Amino acid sequence: MTGGIDIRETAVVVATPDGTARHRNAIRRLDGDDGGASALVFTTDSGRFAVGNAAEATGGDEEPAGVLFGGDWESAVYAEATETLLAETGGGPSVGAGVLGYVDCDPGVRGQLSGPRGAFDAVPVDPGMAVCYDVFGVQPDGIGVALGDSVAFATLAVAGTPVATATLGYRDRWYDVTDAADVGREGLRAEWARIRYEALLGDLASDLAATAPALDGPVALALGGAAAPTGLTEESARVVGDELRVALGPVTVAEAPDAAPARGALIAAENAGDRPGPVPAFAATGAYVPDLADTGAAADALGATTNRRVATAGPEPAGTRSAESGRGAANTTVAAGTQAVAAEDARHARIASALGRLVERIDAERTTEELGALRGEMEDAVDDLAADLEKLDAATASEAAVADLETAVREVEANLDELETDVAEVQAVLAGLDGEASLDAPDVSDAVGSVAVDALENDIDAVEEDLSARIGGLWDEIDRVNDQLVDVSASVGELPDLEGDIESTKASVEELREETTEIRQSVADLRGSVDSVRENAATAGDVDSVANDLAAVRRDLDRLESAFDEVDRTDPGRVDDLERDLDALRETVVDHARRLDGVERTASDLDDRIESAFRDTLKADALSSLQAEVSRIRTSASDAQEDASAAVKTATGHAESIDSLEEDVDQLRQMVDSIAGSSATRSEMDDSLADLEDRIGALEATRGGTGSLMGGKMLQVLAVGLGSAGLLAAALAFQLEQVPFALGFFVFVVWPAAWLLLSTLDL
Repeated sequence: MTGGIDIRETAVVVATPDGTARHRNAIRRLDGDDGGASALVFTTDSGRFAVGNAAEATGGDEEPAGVLFGGDWESAVYAEATETLLAETGGGPSVGAGVLGYVDCDPGVRGQLSGPRGAFDAVPVDPGMAVCYDVFGVQPDGIGVALGDSVAFATLAVAGTPVATATLGYRDRWYDVTDAADVGREGLRAEWARIRYEALLGDLASDLAATAPALDGPVALALGGAAAPTGLTEESARVVGDELRVALGPVTVAEAPDAAPARGALIAAENAGDRPGPVPAFAATGAYVPDLADTGAAADALGATTNRRVATAGPEPAGTRSAESGRGAANTTVAAGTQAVAAEDARHARIASALGRLVERIDAERTTEELGALRGEMEDAVDDLAADLEKLDAATASEAAVADLETAVREVEANLDELETDVAEVQAVLAGLDGEASLDAPDVSDAVGSVAVDALENDIDAVEEDLSARIGGLWDEIDRVNDQLVDVSASVGELPDLEGDIESTKASVEELREETTEIRQSVADLRGSVDSVRENAATAGDVDSVANDLAAVRRDLDRLESAFDEVDRTDPGRVDDLERDLDALRETVVDHARRLDGVERTASDLDDRIESAFRDTLKADALSSLQAEVSRIRTSASDAQEDASAAVKTATGHAESIDSLEEDVDQLRQMVDSIAGSSATRSEMDDSLADLEDRIGALEATRGGTGSLMGGKMLQVLAVGLGSAGLLAAALAFQLEQVPFALGFFVFVVWPAAWLLLSTLDL
C-alpha cells in the first residue's frame, strides 16, 4: 500500500488512495486483552499497543497515553504503528511492498521514520512542495505555503523543482494565526485575523525572497495546513507578490487544508520511482520527486541565475532545507539561542497578548449603531417618563377633588344629624299635642314621622351609594397612580446609571477612535518605510548588471589562468645562483661595515697621537711659514669640505643601497618560497637580474670613487694646511693671552686636520 503521512505535535494525518483520516499522535501500552480487536491495536515483541484515537485510557487503573512520534519507542513500535494507521485509513491491511511519503518537518521524527518500517520505503517531501503537489498537481509551478503547529513553510517551485524555501516560526508572536482560520466573515475579529495573516505572509515572503531567483511571469499561491485561512482574498495575499517583486497569480486555499500536506506526500509516494533522478544544483532541497520535475524547463525559466550542472547521485538526504526544518527545529531556532532572540520572542509575546486583549475589548464594546439604538431607547424612555409625570399631575388634581368631595360628604352627614334632631323635636311636639288634645290622632303623627324618616333614609342611602361608588373609583385611580409613581421613581433612579453608562461608552468610543487613528498612522508610516526601502533596494536590472559584470570578471580570470599555464617557468638553478650571489653580496657589505668600524677606531688613536706630537713640536718659526698658506688653505678647506659632504652623501647612498639589497633578498626568498604556485617568467627574472647587476656595479663604482678621493694627495695637502693654520692661530692666541681661543683652535682646527692627515696616510 502507498500512503502519505503528516506528523504534527498532537495529530497525525494519514492519506491513502482510499481516503484521508486524522488520528491522535498518541500511543498506550495495553495490559492483557485490553483494547479488544480494534483496528488501531497491534502487537510486537515489546507488548500490545493502541495508537491514534484508540490510545485514550478508559479506566482509572490503565496506563496513560504517551506521545507516539516524538516519544522514545523502539523502531519496531514505530514501524507497526505506521502500518496500523495506514491500514485503518485505507480500510484494510497493507499488501506487498509500498512507498510512504512523509512531510519532512521535524528532524526528530525524520530519525524515527528512517529506521526499519516493514514493507514501506520512506520518501521525504518538503511541506511547501507537498501543498504544491496537492493544489497544483504533479508538476507544480508556484508558491506552496504550509501552516501548522506555529510554523510556516514556504517553497517556490518552477516546473516541479523547488528553487527557494523559507521557514518562519510564529508561536507567541503578535501575528500568531493558530486560532484565526476563518477570515471570510464580517466583523472586527475577522478583520484582525486578516491583518495577522497578511503580516505573517509578508514576513514569510520576505525570507523566501532572500534566496528566490527573479521570475518574469505571474506566480500562483497555494495555502494548506491546519492553520490555513479560509476566505482569504487575493487582495490580502498581495503582500507575497510585493515582497518577491513578481505579479501574484491566483490564490488558492486547498479544498481540505488540514489534509493538504498529507495528500501531497501521497502524490509524491505514488510517483516516486525505484531510483530517483538527479537533483539539479539550483534546487533548494532534495525533499521532492525529481522524476516529476522538468529540469530543463526550470533552468530555462530561471535563465542566467541557475547553474545548469546537476548532481550525479540521487536526491540529497532528508532534511536538506536551507532554513530550520520542522516544529522542533524551528521553534528551537526561534525561541532559543542568543539573548537577543529570546528578548525578541518575549517582546512578540507581550505584543500578541496586548493586541489580543485590545481586540477583545473592542469587540465587547457597543458599536456606533448599537449606541444610536440605545440613545433612541433612552429618548423614548424619557418621553414616557414625561407622560407619566403629566398623568401624575392629573392624578394629583383628582386627589384634590376627592378631598373636596369628602368635605361635602361630611357636611351632608352634619345636615342629616341636624335633620334627625329636628325630626325628634317634631315627634316630641306631636306627642305633646296627643296628650293634650281630645282628638285621637296617634296614627296620623306616626304616619307623618314614618313618611319623613323613610324619605330621609332613602335620600341618605342614595347619597351613600353615590359617594361609595365615587370613592371606590377614586381609590382605584389613586392605586393606579401610585403604581405609576413607583415605576416612574424606579426609572428616575436608573437615570444617573444610564447617564454614567452613556458617558463611559462615549469615552470608550473616543479612546477607540484615537487608538484607531494612531494605528492607521503607524500603518501609513510603515507603508512609507516599506516603499522607501523598496525604492532604495536593488532592482532586478541592477542584479542582472552585477551578474553580467561577475561573468565578465570570470571570463577574464579564465583567460589569465590560460595565459599563466602557457608561460615558461623560471629555472630553479638560476634562482639558486642568484641566491648565492646575494649571500656573497651580503657578506661583502658586512665586511665593509667591519672595516669602517676599524677606520673609526684608528682615527681616534691618531687624534690622540697628533695632539701629543703638536705639543712636543710647537716652534715659533712654523708660525711665519704658515701665515702665507692661510689664504690658500682656506680655499682648499672649502673645497675639501664640499668633497667631504659628497663623501657623506655617498656613504648614505651606500646605506640605502644596502637596505634596498636586503629588501630585494627578502623578496627573492618569498618568491623562491612560492615559486611552485606563482613562478615568475624568464623575461621578468632576466630583467630583475640585469637591474641587480646594474645596482651592484653602481655600488662598487661609488665605493671605489670614494676610496680614491679619501686616499688622494689633495686631502693630505688640505690636512697639512689646515693644521698649520690652526697652529699659527693658536700661537697668536697664546701670545695675546687668549687661552680659550687657543684651545678652540686646537680642538676645532688642529685636531680634525691631524685626523684627516693620518687617515689619508693610512689608506
